[in-house]
This record gives sequence, C-alpha cells and structure tokens, in this order.
Amino acid sequence: MIEGQGNERCSLKYLGVESDYESEICRISRLILEKKTDTERWQKQQSVWHKWEVRTRRIGKMIPGGCSVLDLGCGDRKLKEFIPEDCTYTGADLVARTDDTLFLEINDDIWPDGQWDVVVAAGVLEYVYDVKRFFERVRQRSGRLIFTYHVDNVSGDVARLKRLESGWLSDFRFSELVICWESSGWNVASVTGLAKKEIFRQYIFELESV
Repeated sequence: MIEGQGNERCSLKYLGVESDYESEICRISRLILEKKTDTERWQKQQSVWHKWEVRTRRIGKMIPGGCSVLDLGCGDRKLKEFIPEDCTYTGADLVARTDDTLFLEINDDIWPDGQWDVVVAAGVLEYVYDVKRFFERVRQRSGRLIFTYHVDNVSGDVARLKRLESGWLSDFRFSELVICWESSGWNVASVTGLAKKEIFRQYIFELESV
C-alpha cells in the first residue's frame, strides 16, 4: 500500500503534497484515459527516488567501458556514477535537473537526436503508453537497450489498483512486451529478476538489435 494509507484515505507523500486517496486514483485514471504524461509528478523533486540505487548499480555493471550511453528518464543522473569512467554519458528527461540534460517527452514522441552505443531506460516504461513505438525509436538511436519493468505476479483488479496507487500509467503483460520488442527488431540478450514483491516483480531486460 502507499505510505500513510489508512482505512479510507491516505497521503501520497511521493508527490510532495497532501492528496486525497480517491481523488489521486481518479487523477491517474484520467491521465490514462487521455493518454497524458504525469508532468505534475516529475516536477516534484521528491519524485527522484534514491531507493533505486541498487538497481542503478546493477545496470551500471552491464555497461562496458568506452561506450556512449543515453540515459532516458535520467532524473538526478545517478547512473553516471556507476558506469566506467571512459564512457560518454548523456542524460535526457521530461524535467531537466541539470543544464546538460536533454529534453525528452516519450508519450509526445519528442526524442533527442543522435546515436549511442547503449540506451538505458530504468523505471520509464511504467509511464509509457505506446511501448512498440518506444522500442522503434530506441532502435533508431542504438543497437542495445537496457530497461526495467514491473511485471504482475497476480492478475485482476488487485494488480490494476496497485498500479494506479503507484502512479503507473501502463499495464503490459510479459508476453506483450516480448511481442512489441520482437516486432520492432530486437532480440533479448538477458533478463534479470530483482527483488520479488507480493504483487509485482521488477526485471532488468537487455535487448540487442537484430
């Protein structure tokens, strides 16, 4: 459950504001219906969570030296600390927290131009509506993609509600992801499961272009 949730209402502290539980669920549902990005969430500094450091360290170890790296949804650019020093790092995000962060709005199909050896998208696809277009756009820029996604361990309304509580805008099955990346010209190189939760398990996927 969301931190602070009582029997009836809770405060969604990750947004940095006091928010009624039911109205927040309705807000997220409305965004999904209209296929809009949750800009409000990402404008809050609190949305840059340092709890993902373990995940970021693991991804950093997957990147070889001498690579050019594009970090989608880079946030506070933590990944840069964990890749080899001789890598060239580029961060892109909806909200720039540094002057050298490039603008990115995946749902509006606004991408930085260029070519990179590796593209990383950690904690991003939960907020992407058109995942097939995402895979296509990345392939235009790189031959290697490392991304994460929370896959449901259970089905039905419980998982759907938990996704809304988390503020996630997408709900893809594992099989749907596979179909989308294969039809976009990718093969899977590796899949790594992170800590298993009651409702979800997060995976790190490594793809290579065909």
